[in-house]
Amino acid sequence: MRDFIPHFEIVVRDFSLLIDGNDNSYLEQALSNGGINPSRRTEPQRAKDQLKEIFTTRGCVTLTTPCPFRELQNLPNKSLEELDPDFVSKMKVLREKVMNI
Repeated sequence: MRDFIPHFEIVVRDFSLLIDGNDNSYLEQALSNGGINPSRRTEPQRAKDQLKEIFTTRGCVTLTTPCPFRELQNLPNKSLEELDPDFVSKMKVLREKVMNI
């Protein structure tokens, strides 16, 4: 059955710019239940458990904003060179992940 379960990839917009380090470790931390006894877990905590159980292969890409907030309404007219380099880099990572799934 596991051969038919797709890879789970989540994209997180990092508005706070507080996500540091490895994107996949961010996902695993978000899915962690902090050692809470399984019989005492809440519905959201059980949902996290189910996600981890079903999607054994999973990944995460965090994205910063593509440009300063005041320039977002002009985003469709911006060239790639005018976008935040971190955003462009992460979009390339995301594209590669999606194309290789």
